[in-house]
Amino acid sequence: MSCGKSVRRDEVHSSFDGVLEGLTPSQPSLGLFQTIFAKVWDAQAKQVGAMKMQLNRKITGIDKQINALLDNIVKLSNDRVITSFEAKIDKLEREKLVLSEKAATLAKPRHTFNEMFELALAFLANPQKHWENGSLASRKTLLKLAFDAPLTYKRNEGFRTPQTSSIFKALSNITSAN
Repeated sequence: MSCGKSVRRDEVHSSFDGVLEGLTPSQPSLGLFQTIFAKVWDAQAKQVGAMKMQLNRKITGIDKQINALLDNIVKLSNDRVITSFEAKIDKLEREKLVLSEKAATLAKPRHTFNEMFELALAFLANPQKHWENGSLASRKTLLKLAFDAPLTYKRNEGFRTPQTSSIFKALSNITSAN
């Protein structure tokens, strides 16, 4: 009886290996995928840089407004007008502080593209290897990342068509387009 279960288990494992093998993209497809993500990464970095420059220009403009108001205060003798100018300067200082904080949060990424995506690309390149060499936790993670729904298995026919995740669908589309 245990021999029959072992044979079925081997059939399931073999069939599952086939499913994972089907997820493995070609090297050119993976290279193209990596190139696309690197370009998106670079475009995002350029956009952040442009936003930071725009914020810094606004800060410079506010500094000029503040300096102009201060120059006018020196020339004035009317206390009401001076109070109004001081209130305007306070408002501009607060606006400048908010813009400075926004500019500071638009920092460069802490890691390079390769550092951030090295493990993810290794996983995408060979999910079968990660299944074979992974712990139970990493196997569960692989199942969650690779499939949108639980796999269904039919005896003597194998696994039904798996619902792969969008990332593997994209890789599959790149592979079939090549």
